[in-house]
Amino acid sequence: MLDQLSANDLDTLDDVLGRFIESQATRVTLDNLKEQLDRGMSEGSLELFGEKQSDEVVGLVAVGLSSNRIGLLFSGGNEAMDTHLFEFAYDRMRKRGGPIRVGGSWLTRSLIDYALNRGFTRFDRDYMIVERKTLEAIVSHDLPDGYTFANYDSHVKDSVADLIHRSHKGALDVILFPELFGSLEACSLLLRNTQDNRYGQYSSHSKILKHDGKVVGVILLSVVRENRGYIPDICIDPDYRRQGLGRLLMVHSLKHLLANEEWITGVNLDVTIGNYARNLYESLGFVKERGYPVLVMEGQ
Repeated sequence: MLDQLSANDLDTLDDVLGRFIESQATRVTLDNLKEQLDRGMSEGSLELFGEKQSDEVVGLVAVGLSSNRIGLLFSGGNEAMDTHLFEFAYDRMRKRGGPIRVGGSWLTRSLIDYALNRGFTRFDRDYMIVERKTLEAIVSHDLPDGYTFANYDSHVKDSVADLIHRSHKGALDVILFPELFGSLEACSLLLRNTQDNRYGQYSSHSKILKHDGKVVGVILLSVVRENRGYIPDICIDPDYRRQGLGRLLMVHSLKHLLANEEWITGVNLDVTIGNYARNLYESLGFVKERGYPVLVMEGQ
């Protein structure tokens, strides 16, 4: 039977959560995962349900309330339970209305096929990594006249939220992550989530790029699994693209991170297939570590 779990139940889930992590090509630790689940349930933005057998939780499904997304589903390879958990979560999201999203490296081939037969559309994303020595070998270049780098802080939050919103307008990520990019308010939430350690431990090395005092670029940085940098987002004002500014911003920020944090071994990011920024990432030495799908069904 499926029971709704609370944050107080998390310490009893070490076994099933540990097996979930072992089944994934992921750098997330048990403590990281429990912290994310605890935060979501405590804030009321996530529901977690457990499938029990003889009072032991053997399967889990997590449903994001604000995103209408299945963010985690695990049964230890039991396809019948996978389908049961999926249908349970799907039914809860369908009743709320709006688009439904399912995604992550946890999706099995059988679940993907099942969802596609249900009418979902598939989009693919890659998790990319670059090692420290590769970044250290990149040559830095000076900014053009009139441009300056500065640390990101909350004083420029509104300007940066507007920049992120305009930069992602029309992009696939708006379809996949409307709760982060679909509106000005959503972009403000992305900034708040980043600083609240939702995507890893927030790094003070996040930077903005200014032109004559106007914010025209931003890179957000966090730290995951204690020794890897992570980029939740980077964008350049649409009016300032194709001038090499994204590369200058990334190189400056990542060099600054490595110079000040000697224990960082490399940097990771996620990118949607079809995003032109992938070419920039590859030019800096980022390589695909794994791919994963995001499945979307438009509102009923």
